[in-house]
Amino acid sequence: NFLNNVAARVTSILMNAVLLRMGGQNAVSIYGILMYADGFIQPLLYGCCDSLQPAVSYNWGARNLQRIWAIERYCFSAAAAISLLSAVVLFAFPGAVTTLFLSDMDAAFLDAAQTAIRLFALTYLTRWFSFASQSLMTAVERAGAASLISICTALVFPVALIVLLWPLGLTGIWLNFAATSLLAGLLSAVILLRFVRRSGAYLPN
Repeated sequence: NFLNNVAARVTSILMNAVLLRMGGQNAVSIYGILMYADGFIQPLLYGCCDSLQPAVSYNWGARNLQRIWAIERYCFSAAAAISLLSAVVLFAFPGAVTTLFLSDMDAAFLDAAQTAIRLFALTYLTRWFSFASQSLMTAVERAGAASLISICTALVFPVALIVLLWPLGLTGIWLNFAATSLLAGLLSAVILLRFVRRSGAYLPN
């Protein structure tokens, strides 16, 4: 957690600096709105995944693999439901989300914020998968795999994508979150399949 917090802090500082250069204080303020919205959603994802870790860990120790997958179905399903519902709300009501955090703004700022929120909403189409996978890896004592997902999500992918998406300007910054989430999901899928193959913990039909 400490390493992840440091990585996230470094990324946030870098993102603020880039935004200030690209779009000035307005862009930084919009980024703040996105982070406030994320601050409501992430605890829900953490809660539904991490609350099941003790049960998964217990059954992992007992080698009750069938029970683990039964629990994980609930974990992945709940995370997906929360994440996808959040994506719908953010995409459908960007104006309401903006005014929830800022009330005094001009039309140009509101329009830019709504565009950013809609692009940011795409993040939650895939964000649930890496959350749930990271939680599973932690529960089955695969700390290295869990840390890899965490660090790549918090630092490696977003920093690399700042460079790759730079030609798109602010649009590239707002897409950074969704692209990071997609890459994290792909990485998580590789790690999960590798875990299944090496541990013999076959996925249920």
